[in-house]
Amino acid sequence: MLTSRSWIFAFTALALLAGSASAQTATQDVPCPDSRDPGVVYRTFYLSPSSTLNHFTEVQTVLRNMLEHARIDGVSMERAIGVCGTPAELDLAQRIVSDMDHPEIAETSWRLTYTFTHAGTSHTAVLLVALDGDGTLKQGSRVPIITSTSNGSDQFQYIDTGLNISVHVEPAGEILRLTTEVERLETPEQKPASSTGDPVFGATELKTTAIVAPGKPVVLGTLNLPNGVQEQVSVTAEPVP
Repeated sequence: MLTSRSWIFAFTALALLAGSASAQTATQDVPCPDSRDPGVVYRTFYLSPSSTLNHFTEVQTVLRNMLEHARIDGVSMERAIGVCGTPAELDLAQRIVSDMDHPEIAETSWRLTYTFTHAGTSHTAVLLVALDGDGTLKQGSRVPIITSTSNGSDQFQYIDTGLNISVHVEPAGEILRLTTEVERLETPEQKPASSTGDPVFGATELKTTAIVAPGKPVVLGTLNLPNGVQEQVSVTAEPVP
């Protein structure tokens, strides 16, 4: 029978040799190196490569609590967990690993790149937003609008024209949930001095909630601009180192 130190060495060697396994895979069952009981077998489970160390430790803890009679050890650098137990215990371990191997987003800040495309051309707007935080971006001009006149003095209200983006970022497992509001407000045309009435702004707005995987662009929708042009809006989220 192997000693505890020998068992750990044997498991580490097996995990490193099979280190190319992908997320949520398991090696074939082999005789357990720490037991002479033919009914006890060994299997290695691999978590997602993006799993954090805390998540890896949490999965091991749950396995030890649920499989009291099984032998469990891990190699953190490979996100590998070795289990020696009965076939029924290994099947239960497989279900636990499959259910739990959805690590939370660990990064705390994200770079959101919004791309606006129409007529074969595109431009971008970039926001840096904390996880579970809000971000706002304004590109354009502030147009003064006369709201009242008193004793020959005009009172103004300023309207932000151009592009306005508001976004809320929250985690959704290994992905992000973005709630985005995009507004385009066009500067009104100059009216003759003799004209009356308030200026008319051309406006279009897009509100949406999207599930976004890190590094993968997602189309949010289309803005119908006042000049008849349709502008596609997409976003890409990338973690900030």
